[in-house]
Amino acid sequence: MRELADAEHIRRFMRALDGWRQTTIDVDLRLVPETEVLLRAIVGLKDTLRINVELAAPSDFIPVPAGWEDRSPFVEREVRLSF
Repeated sequence: MRELADAEHIRRFMRALDGWRQTTIDVDLRLVPETEVLLRAIVGLKDTLRINVELAAPSDFIPVPAGWEDRSPFVEREVRLSF
């Protein structure tokens, strides 16, 4: 049986995401709010880092229950990025 996904386990999981796997085809992300400044920054980062970035989330492909955002806990903040 696995352990409960408590706050510390979730934080450790999120910290380890950069080691999620050695490679991936692209980075999928959802911006909230989606601003012109962020979109331009992503274009620049894609070019600088030479990676593919897709503005996509699971909700673009599968139905999600209404109000899921309200049931999603705040996990961490890195400077001005929250997840």
